[in-house]
Amino acid sequence: MCYFKTIDGKNISGLKVNATGIRREQPPTSFQKITLEFVISSEDVQSSEVEKAIKLTEEIYCPVWTMLKNNVKIIPEFRIVTQ
Repeated sequence: MCYFKTIDGKNISGLKVNATGIRREQPPTSFQKITLEFVISSEDVQSSEVEKAIKLTEEIYCPVWTMLKNNVKIIPEFRIVTQ
């Protein structure tokens, strides 16, 4: 997640991640789907830059995501909040 703080030199004043999940009904009752909503506070970051940061987080920087993605559907979403 630290990658978001330095998106191509942009000014990121806040980052919040909301996670929601759906569990399997039958044992094992692990998660079958997790939605991650990234809320980025910035005046100058572009959507394409956030998409790149999410992709890098998934593929390189987040070992938990790497561990889960083969067994759980992970859906990243984002919104940019200007102040």
